[in-house]
Amino acid sequence: MMYPIMVKIDFSQTVRAARTPKPVIITLVVHWLIKPFSMVAFAQFFFGWVFQLLFTATETIRGAEVTLANSYIAGAILLGIAPCTAMVLMWGYLSYSNQGHTLVMVAVNSLAMLFLYAPLGYWLLSANNLIVPWQTIVFSVLIYVA
Repeated sequence: MMYPIMVKIDFSQTVRAARTPKPVIITLVVHWLIKPFSMVAFAQFFFGWVFQLLFTATETIRGAEVTLANSYIAGAILLGIAPCTAMVLMWGYLSYSNQGHTLVMVAVNSLAMLFLYAPLGYWLLSANNLIVPWQTIVFSVLIYVA
């Protein structure tokens, strides 16, 4: 999926992208400081309050009874943390944007995801009293990113 777009990138633009880091910094701030916490708020609002009566059933996770609402909140948190990197190059290409900046943003976010996803996910899930094993989160990062 990424190969056709990568062939069309002028890699000299990536050098210019390093000289103007503002778009990359904005992307990092949005992906790692704003989006995860807004997703927690949305998940808690909709699954924990608005639609709580629809998800009253429980399931057993590692010997603990967990409501479906909490399972959905945990899933929404884990999805909210992960920045979408695969389609960014395609969206940049379709919008005639600076592909060099797009490539740098994808690379930086992918590297950041390797180191930030698991700790941030574990912290947000723990702060919301949700059960997802640490090994599952790390294994997901290895499969999803690495």
